[in-house]
Amino acid sequence: MSFDIPFPPDYGGIIDVYYKIKALNDSGIKVHLHCFEYGRAKSSELEKICYRVNYYKRYLGLRNFFKRDPYIIATRHNTLLFKNLLKDSHPVIYEGIHTCIFAGRDELKNRIQIVRMHNIESRYYSSLSSSSISFADKLFFRLEAIKLARYEKSLSNELSVAAINKEETEYFKNRAYNKFRSVTHIPPFHENSKVISLPGRGNYVLYHGNLSVSDNEQAVLFILNEIFSRLQIPLIIAGRNPTKRIIKASYRFGHVRLIKNPDSLEMDNLMINAQINLLPAINANGMKLKLLNSLYRGRFCVVNDEMVKNTGLVNLCHIANNKDDYFKIIPDLFTRDFGVDDLNYRKNELNKKYSNLKSVRKLLELLKHDQ
Repeated sequence: MSFDIPFPPDYGGIIDVYYKIKALNDSGIKVHLHCFEYGRAKSSELEKICYRVNYYKRYLGLRNFFKRDPYIIATRHNTLLFKNLLKDSHPVIYEGIHTCIFAGRDELKNRIQIVRMHNIESRYYSSLSSSSISFADKLFFRLEAIKLARYEKSLSNELSVAAINKEETEYFKNRAYNKFRSVTHIPPFHENSKVISLPGRGNYVLYHGNLSVSDNEQAVLFILNEIFSRLQIPLIIAGRNPTKRIIKASYRFGHVRLIKNPDSLEMDNLMINAQINLLPAINANGMKLKLLNSLYRGRFCVVNDEMVKNTGLVNLCHIANNKDDYFKIIPDLFTRDFGVDDLNYRKNELNKKYSNLKSVRKLLELLKHDQ
């Protein structure tokens, strides 16, 4: 059950959803997809990898702000979805706490029910509140964080959890209130089957991401105002829907280029040909899939501790946690070749830790053992 239509797989958690479905289908599992429709078109591509696809309206609107349940959950209360769930006895995978409005209901108690936790959502929304500039946004995110923390405590102990990173696995294992049936770490599913990074050297630094998200806006403004205002090295910023502040700040510097809403092919080429993929994170929530994409496709990756926390990828990256680190690491890497030894080491590490084939086997074992 997906919180959004998982095609195209072009942002955060929806990437994990789509490639999980694909991996299940490739393993011979028939997927009955239930997904919420709000702004993204119905997709014939999903019908190629799913046995059945059902779409449901998400009830956006002001009235849901005032409900006890979090807005991201209350807006997905759809009685038709519940009726359809009761038509069979198949296992249910809830993608995120967003879709858990019916999880644990008595009518479903004999079903295998697994929640795919993409984040500790209460912490994520608290972080969004801290990084937001608008008072209205701060207030909404803060109230949502409080509601999510309360809702998480009410989740049924009949549920199992498939957590996306190790920190969240430990969090859900060790919570003091009602325990889940089981908690398993299953790394994110992603589009990469092999490392295609090119040996050699590029001629620009790249930052990429969803540029409408407040955390990413904050990261870009830091990169521009604190780092590349002093480093005269070509920088490209690329991503979806850049904010006015990002547009204004990027135009201040002649060595900075802003690429708005690149398509997937252009974004791939930008990652592949960059000398450095520069990816600081404001918080350590969830798993940053853009880091995985950069490691599978790009050359050097410069990140901070928040980006690689609990990922097992620290040895594949260069860590910069303050301005002095950036001023030292970026010029050094910009004049260095990405070598064959770098490439082979990366291939070995990523295959051990982030293989979709290994992840789908863990998911299937979880489904089997919960029976």
